[in-house]
Amino acid sequence: RARRAASTFREESSTIVRTVLESTTDRAFSLYEQKITVAVDALTRTPALAAQQSERSVLLVAAGAAFLALLDTTVASLAVADVRSDFRGASVGGATWVITIYAVTFAAFLAPAGRVADVLGRRTLMLAGVGTFTAMSLLAALAPSLPVLLAARALQGIGAAAMIPASLAVV
Repeated sequence: RARRAASTFREESSTIVRTVLESTTDRAFSLYEQKITVAVDALTRTPALAAQQSERSVLLVAAGAAFLALLDTTVASLAVADVRSDFRGASVGGATWVITIYAVTFAAFLAPAGRVADVLGRRTLMLAGVGTFTAMSLLAALAPSLPVLLAARALQGIGAAAMIPASLAVV
C-alpha cells in the first residue's frame, strides 16, 4: 500500500506541478492542493497505523517476557515437594537447588545482558533470550533426572536474564 501510495503521490505531484505552472487560476490550484492532501494522507496514514499496531505488539511481547521471567523465580518454590516425589532420592537441599540455581544465574547474568543488548542489539538479545527461555522450559518439563532439571533451570535463568534488559529497553 505504501509503495502504491508513494507512486501515486509522485505521479500526482508531477501532474500538479505541471498543471499549476500552466494554469494560474485559483480554482485549479485549489483542486490539485486537495489531491496533494489526499495523496499525502494516504501515504502517511497507512504506515502510521501499522506502526501503532506494531508498537502494541512489541509492548505486549516485551511485557509478557518480563512477566514470565519474574514469575518463574517464584512459581518454582511451589514445586519443591513435587520435585522430591518425582525424582526419587532427591534431598530437600537438591530440590531447593531448582529455585536457587535459576535465581543465581538470573542475577549473575542480568547486568552483563544489559551490555550485550547494547552491543548486539536489543531485538537480537530479546529473541535469543525468549528462545533460550522457551527451549529450557521445555527441557525442564521433560527432564528425566534432577541434574538435567538443574541444568535446564540454570540455562533458563540465563535466558530470562537476557530477556529482562532487552524487554525494558524495548518498552
